[in-house]
Amino acid sequence: MSSDVSGQFRNLSYSHNWVNSPQGSYALSRRDVSWSLKRTASIRQRSYMKSAVLLLALVGLLSIAGAQSNEKTIQAQTAPSPARMTLERMGPDERANAHISVEFESSDGQAVSLGRQVERLWNGGQYDEALTGLRNLETRIGNVAIGNSWRKPVPTLTADSWGMDVRIGNRDSLQSISLVLDPTSGHLFAVLRHSSGAPHWSICMSADNGATWDETFTWIGSPPTCIAASVFWQQLYVVYNSPGENAQQVRVRQFLCSDCSVDTFETGAYWAAACTLSVGDTMKEASLVYLRTHPRLYGTFLISDGSVLFCSTHQAPFYPGTGGPNETGECGTIVNAPLRAGAAGDAFHEALAERILPRLLDFGPDLILISAGFDAHERDPLGGLRLTEQDFSEATKRLRHGLRFSFLRLGSHVGSWYFLLFLLGY
Repeated sequence: MSSDVSGQFRNLSYSHNWVNSPQGSYALSRRDVSWSLKRTASIRQRSYMKSAVLLLALVGLLSIAGAQSNEKTIQAQTAPSPARMTLERMGPDERANAHISVEFESSDGQAVSLGRQVERLWNGGQYDEALTGLRNLETRIGNVAIGNSWRKPVPTLTADSWGMDVRIGNRDSLQSISLVLDPTSGHLFAVLRHSSGAPHWSICMSADNGATWDETFTWIGSPPTCIAASVFWQQLYVVYNSPGENAQQVRVRQFLCSDCSVDTFETGAYWAAACTLSVGDTMKEASLVYLRTHPRLYGTFLISDGSVLFCSTHQAPFYPGTGGPNETGECGTIVNAPLRAGAAGDAFHEALAERILPRLLDFGPDLILISAGFDAHERDPLGGLRLTEQDFSEATKRLRHGLRFSFLRLGSHVGSWYFLLFLLGY
C-alpha cells in the first residue's frame, strides 16, 4: 500500500483486519482498503448529515429565541406610556379641548420631526393619526411626556361638603402645592403635584381673589419628585423634573399670567432645561425666587448627592408620621432626634448633644442654616413641647462656632417675635 494511503487510513486501522505482507510488515489488504474507503465515506456522510441536522435545529432555536426576544422588545417599547394612555382615554369633548405639546430630549432628527408631527396632528383634530405617531415615537426613543393646555379652562365643580373652604381643581391625591400671586393682574396660580396617576401636576388659576378656580394646564409623564413656581415679569414659571424620561434634567415651563396659557421660549420650544444633574443624583427640593431689585429669576435645587446634612428635633409621634430615628435618607445624611410630647429643655439639649452635634462636627459643613421652629415654645398653643427662651439661646450658642447664616421661622405665638432680634443680635 502506498504511503499516502497508509497515512490517510492509519487512524482507522484499529477497526479492520490486519494481514502479513511479503515484506513482513503489517498492512491492509486491497479488499479491506476498498471496504474502509466506502465505510469511511458512509460514516462521514452520516456525520455530515447529523451535523447539518443539528446545525439546522440550532439555527431554528436561535431564530425562535430571537423572534421571541424581538417580540418582547417591541411589546415593551410599544406598551402604553402614562402620557399615551391618558390621551387614548380622553373622550371626544376632552380631545377637542386639549392642545398638547410633546416633551422629550433626543439628538435623533427624525424623532424630533415625528414629535412635532404628533403635535400638529392632534392639535389639528386628527387624534387617531396622532396616537399612531406617538406610538411610533415611543417605539423609537422610549416614553415621552405630554403637556396639555386646555383651550377652554376647566372650572372647579362646587362641593357642598367643603363648607367655608374653597376647593382648587377637581383632582384628588394632592401631594404638594405651590401658590403664587401675580401682582400686576391680581391672578392667583396654584401649581398642584399629584401623588397617584396622571396628570402628575396641574395648574389652576383664580381671577377673583381665590373665590373660584379653573384648571388651565396638565402635565403627564413620570411622577416628579418636586415642583416650584414663581412669577417673573407677568409670566408664571414652573420648574420640575421628569425622572422617567430624563433623570438628569431639571426642566422649566412658562405661562402667560393673563390667562395661564402656555408660552414658548425664544427658541420656540415649550420647555427648557434649567440645569443638568450628575448621573445618579435626583432633585429632592426646588425653589424659584424673583428679586425685584435685580430683575432675575433664581433657581435653587437640593439634590441627593450626600452634600447636605439635615438634622431635626421635633415632636413625635405627630403628623404626618415621619421623622423617626431610623429614617436616614438615601445617602444617610438625615439625622432625626424625635421628642415626646411634653418634653422640655433637658430632653432637647440631650438630643442636641448626643445625636445632632457629633454628626454635625463629623460632617464639617461650610454653612449652617437654622430653622428655629418657635412652635416648640412652651407658650405656643399648637405645639406640645415646652422649650423656653433660654433653650433657644443655648442651642444657638452651641452652633455658633460654625454659624454662617441663620434662617428663622416664627411660631404661632406672637410673643416669639422678639426672638428674631435676640438670636440675630449676638
